[in-house]
Amino acid sequence: MAANGISTLANKKLRQIAKLELAKADREARNVVEPGRYAVTEYDILELPTQYDTDNSIIDNPNTEGLLLGRPWNPGIPASDISALTLAAGVSRIVYSGYFGDVTSPYDDSGPYATWIAGPPSVLSGPTYPTTVADTLSSGENDRTVIFKGYFRAPSTATYDLYIQSDDASYLWLGDVSLDANRTIANAIVPQPGLQAFGTPGVDGVGGTFPMVQDQYYALTIVYGNGPEGPGQFAFSYRESGVGASYTSDFTDRLFYNTATNGH
Repeated sequence: MAANGISTLANKKLRQIAKLELAKADREARNVVEPGRYAVTEYDILELPTQYDTDNSIIDNPNTEGLLLGRPWNPGIPASDISALTLAAGVSRIVYSGYFGDVTSPYDDSGPYATWIAGPPSVLSGPTYPTTVADTLSSGENDRTVIFKGYFRAPSTATYDLYIQSDDASYLWLGDVSLDANRTIANAIVPQPGLQAFGTPGVDGVGGTFPMVQDQYYALTIVYGNGPEGPGQFAFSYRESGVGASYTSDFTDRLFYNTATNGH
């Protein structure tokens, strides 16, 4: 008899669900030890190619793409259709006066920090960060908010750890929630709230794990800010999960922005 009792269950449907529930519990437990390790702990059995019925027969799920990496723990981050866009390397960087301070309003020029440091949106043409997303605000640049917008191109079909660290608060969004009309504090994919010091990469920041498909583009928005005291700093890094890779901030051929909108 298996220690978890799964093999004693009455049918394959119950055994399949029990195995998924066990994996769910493992993910939840890991997130306690390593916060943010799994972005998704809830599964969707319909994302499997097949499932079992109570009579042990096989049910074909409405999943025409088969068993893709990350399923059935898919975080629901859709790739973007960039076929009609003109992209350039890097991400748009916009600096606002005022610290956003974890407010729930949209992070664009309608926010409470609406003064553009680099000029009005109509003349903003950059700057861009071709190979990295990192930023430093001097001690004289208190009460500032920085917004990065662009696309992340997945190097391969794999699950990735995305990691941010900042002084002070920062948030990262992927997919449709990155867009101005959809973005809120509550739907941030990776949240790092509050006034804080800049920490050690891979130790003091926060991260999430996301499956992506090779050469697909995922809309990306990052907001970070420096509060009323001292300098501010931000860094974004990534790695492929589960292969012993180190985090990297080299985004060569990974970050792009829409030249028509300086962002998405």
